[in-house]
Amino acid sequence: MKTTKTAPKEITQERFHEMLEVLPPIGWASKDGNTSFKISETWNGILTSIYAFVDGKYWEMIDNINTPHDAIVKAVKGA
Repeated sequence: MKTTKTAPKEITQERFHEMLEVLPPIGWASKDGNTSFKISETWNGILTSIYAFVDGKYWEMIDNINTPHDAIVKAVKGA
């Protein structure tokens, strides 16, 4: 079981789409050409896998399920 947040890491487009189709996404958001979604299944109650498409690249991270889209984009841009 994963119990800590992780920094964003770049992933493939295939991985992004695979995870989009695994479980119903939650918090799916798009703004200014950037997209993010979260996996509906959590690791430990509050942490979940988060996927993002930002500035033409695909990303994965583990963070709080309540993390808003703008914060996800900011974290990815800071990676």
